[in-house]
Amino acid sequence: AHFGYMNDIWEFDTETFEWTWHSGSSLPHVYGVYESDDIDAAPLSPGGRAKSSVWISTLSYELFVFGGYGFTKAGGAGYLDDLWKMNLGTLTWEWVGRRET
Repeated sequence: AHFGYMNDIWEFDTETFEWTWHSGSSLPHVYGVYESDDIDAAPLSPGGRAKSSVWISTLSYELFVFGGYGFTKAGGAGYLDDLWKMNLGTLTWEWVGRRET
């Protein structure tokens, strides 16, 4: 098992009582990929973090993650002020908000 700031997404099935991994790294302390013009670059994804706020929109079928404490775009650790949106149908991330500190 790994300990630290993670960016993984799991789903719990209430009928089978099993967890399914959907997205993110299996390693801790991953930096976020905020933007890229390179088609071959890693897909956008938030960095590892703790104490963030998370909510799901059942209308748009999207998961939102805001802030917390974790790894910034610049590569250091600190408080985050970023907003991410995951399309739960495609499991892809979009960086919505600004300002990582």
